[in-house]
Amino acid sequence: MLGNSMNSLVTQVKRHYWEYCCSPKKNGITGLSFSAISRILVMLNKAIFLKSALRNKINLYLVLLEINDNIIYESLKRNYTKSTKYLSLSTLIEREVISNILFHYFMRAKKTEFGIKVFEEFTATDPDNKMNWRGMLDLAYYINDEKRVSKYYKQYIDFKKKQAISDAIDIENNIYLSEYFTCSIGHLSIIVNYALIMQMENNGNSGSIFISLANAKIANQSILDSIKNTFKNIQYVNEEDIKQTYYTKKYENPFAYKIKLNNQWCNWYEVRHLVYKKSGLANLNGLLKIPDKCKDDGLRFMQSFGFSKEDWFVSMHIRERNDGSFRNSKINNYIEAICEITRKGGWVVRIGGNDSIPLPRMKNVIDYSQFSEQSHFLDTYFLAECFFSIQTTSGPANIPVLYGKPTIQADCFPIRHTVQCYKDIFIPKLIYSKKLKRILNFSEVFRSAISSSEISNMTDDDDLSVVNNSSVEILEACKEMLTALESNTDESLSPSQIRFNDISRANNVTIFPKISKYFIESHKHLIE
Repeated sequence: MLGNSMNSLVTQVKRHYWEYCCSPKKNGITGLSFSAISRILVMLNKAIFLKSALRNKINLYLVLLEINDNIIYESLKRNYTKSTKYLSLSTLIEREVISNILFHYFMRAKKTEFGIKVFEEFTATDPDNKMNWRGMLDLAYYINDEKRVSKYYKQYIDFKKKQAISDAIDIENNIYLSEYFTCSIGHLSIIVNYALIMQMENNGNSGSIFISLANAKIANQSILDSIKNTFKNIQYVNEEDIKQTYYTKKYENPFAYKIKLNNQWCNWYEVRHLVYKKSGLANLNGLLKIPDKCKDDGLRFMQSFGFSKEDWFVSMHIRERNDGSFRNSKINNYIEAICEITRKGGWVVRIGGNDSIPLPRMKNVIDYSQFSEQSHFLDTYFLAECFFSIQTTSGPANIPVLYGKPTIQADCFPIRHTVQCYKDIFIPKLIYSKKLKRILNFSEVFRSAISSSEISNMTDDDDLSVVNNSSVEILEACKEMLTALESNTDESLSPSQIRFNDISRANNVTIFPKISKYFIESHKHLIE
């Protein structure tokens, strides 16, 4: 009972401390208070539990409350990294949980360099723990340190190749994927990239993609089944197949953003356009087929609101988490676009988590995000059967193109992470520099790490911030998409759109979707 109370107390202190770490204005007195409280809790915790920290995650939480990085580092080295006792007394799953806790702490507290240092120690002493590799790779990736990402990834591949020889596993031709690639919709689309590249490069060889379903969180079983049914070399590994499940989890790629093309490990966002162009996805040649049950369930659901078979709808997903990411947007900026769609006779279905900010009641608008019970079949239907989709930079943005549906990519950040489709329209977030006291032009953006860093507010450098798209910019992009789909012709690019494309190519960036004509005309000074 006392242990549960202590756990609850620690959780509260830890939550408030993370909020303090993420605050743009740090207060020295607050920091000292947290430090003092954490030290007192450490002593109380030791007195109450009188057991090794190796088996007690609460101690780890308390260690993380310390302000001084050196104290944390020495404690980690003493209790975790250098301890053979730790490795012998703990299970691999327990160690993966601890490494995952550490990773999120380093993310929240903006301690990327310190976190990389810790995970370098961890991978040296506990290399079988894939969360150590993932933490080290992700932290380096989030601060756009491509040199270290490539270095660490090579170390991981070399380590796995040695293991594969002893296990007689073919990791050159086969791909092993586990919960990391099934837990989010965005990562499901990366499975498609793997499968397409395997088709392009294996030339009929018998390579397979093994996907473990054992204890896996499946973001959308319907989409995953569509992928498996499209690519015959994808095999599910069920929990009953203990040996294959073990190998699938052991050899899973711990880093989603590296993909092998032409026998080289490349950044996913730098080669995706090549894969989409060769496969026809860039031209909306629908690759996946929607299951009949999805169509039937989806239509019945829509008809219950008054929708008919002759009607059309637009699906919408706006990322609005409270996690400090530059990818987040504001749903209120999309209301004018919603009204334009319904004025034209269409419907709008907004998808997302239950924690999304509710939309106001509007005719022909279904705020599916507010439904307590949601279905994978319905999510698939909304993304696969829509007239077009409106998305921000988040996992669901990668799905409509797989079913041959165009997308407006609004509030796009980072700019290199557009979905590579010629029929799409995108509007990037603008980047503001406090030091320069102005918006960066697009040449400066493409040359900056912020053009590819997924969460660039990870660092303590508060110079750069993002400017969300205005409601007018989103509305005008919506009008451009409606006009293009109604005329069913490819409108020629304006001189400003051509100039933007020239700037991106000059910086070795390939972007297939059109930048919104209204947006780039409104910001012509950024391409001059």
